[in-house]
Amino acid sequence: MSRLLVMCLVPAVLLSAVASAPGVTDSEVVQACEKARAYLIKQQLPSGLWPEDKAAENAGTYGTSEAVLAALAYVGEHPNRDFMSNAIGAGLQRRLDTTYAVSMRAMVYSFLMVKVIGGDATKSARPSG
Repeated sequence: MSRLLVMCLVPAVLLSAVASAPGVTDSEVVQACEKARAYLIKQQLPSGLWPEDKAAENAGTYGTSEAVLAALAYVGEHPNRDFMSNAIGAGLQRRLDTTYAVSMRAMVYSFLMVKVIGGDATKSARPSG
C-alpha cells in the first residue's frame, strides 16, 4: 500500500467512519483530526518534503509531498508556518515527472496563493459575463 494512502487517505476514511459512529462527539472528531494533522507534520523530512513511496528504484515522484501539503493547507495551516514554508520551498525546487504530482502541485499552490492574498478559493477568478 502506498505511503500516500496511509498518510492522506486512510486518516480521512477513519475520521469519516468515526464521525458516523454512534456516541462519537464533535470534540472527539476534532481531536482525531488534530492527531492526524500532528502525525503528518511529524513525518516531514529535514528537506521539507515527505517520504515518497516508489514502486521501483527508477520510478518518478508520485506527489506525496504535494498531497500532504494540500491536506495541511485545506485543514487551515497557513503558508507562513515554518513546516509549511519549508515544504513550499522544497516543493518548488523539485522536478516532478508524473501527471498526478504535477497536478497536485498546481492545485495546492493555487489554493495557497488565494489563501495568502485573500478571497474564496472555490470561486472562479474569471470575470463573469
